[in-house]
Amino acid sequence: MAIGFNFDANSSVGYGHLNRCNEIAKELKKRKQKTIAIVGKNFNNSFIDLHFDEVIKINSSFSDAGEIAQICIEKNIPKLLIDHYQCDVIFQETLTSYGIMFGQYDFKCEGSYLGKFVININPCANKGWYKKAVLNREIKLLCGAKFAIINPNLVTKPLEGEGVFVCMGGGNDNGVAASIINQVSRVYKGEIHLVASSLSSSVPLVEKLNNANITTHVDLSDYSEIIKRCHYAIVSAGTLSYEMAYIGIPFSCGYFAENQIKIANSWQQSGLAHSLGCLTNKISGQPFKELLNNISLKKPRKPLIDGLAAKRIAEVLLT
Repeated sequence: MAIGFNFDANSSVGYGHLNRCNEIAKELKKRKQKTIAIVGKNFNNSFIDLHFDEVIKINSSFSDAGEIAQICIEKNIPKLLIDHYQCDVIFQETLTSYGIMFGQYDFKCEGSYLGKFVININPCANKGWYKKAVLNREIKLLCGAKFAIINPNLVTKPLEGEGVFVCMGGGNDNGVAASIINQVSRVYKGEIHLVASSLSSSVPLVEKLNNANITTHVDLSDYSEIIKRCHYAIVSAGTLSYEMAYIGIPFSCGYFAENQIKIANSWQQSGLAHSLGCLTNKISGQPFKELLNNISLKKPRKPLIDGLAAKRIAEVLLT
């Protein structure tokens, strides 16, 4: 028998989904549990070493429940972790009708949840958020930042520098990071570090700025040495925001997608970060000027994430 993962990742989106499913698969491999990833036909991984025993590309949509169910039956996959947001009631009912047990990542906190567990990694999330939802009687609600999976290579180090760290994830950010760096460089004359993948259109745009204070780091597997030189970070409100909280660096975050809106708002509500709002909107340099002028007033944050989330979720999948 195998445990399945249904997600998608390509050059534009999905790196966070791929990374956290891969880390759970790594934990399951340690326990000699076979894993199979069921992904979209355009799945593309040029970022990390995969820990799945097998990767199956779906002929149609990555969220075609009927085809997913057939694959689960053919490959003897009785349990499935769903890491996308196309998991509506029809999708869930289809899996249930085939006798497939499943759990899902979620951010909406509304509608129906027919699986065995729900994972909501919002830092402010709790079971009360699901009071109005229709829940499976035996469902487990796994809520909060302790279920957020971070880069296992990330090592916290004392923050010694005065630089600014900018990263918008592992895909193509459509020039958002370049726009932010352009604004920051106008109000801040210290070091600015862009960490991006080779897929990011921000890389050539930043290089065109021809600013000696800006350094571009492409396709890093571990940015620990870079973050050590910084005292402030600007990131997207996905996995990166949890990694910043783990490190304890003051940060601002914004969102690209609907699932990141509540996360960005919750970081600000908790007082642990500043929300930049929608990153596809034009952001002026004034907020950065104010934040950077007051950065010395910020106290080091106590990390909310302990790096054990993959183990916790693996244990749930094995029960």
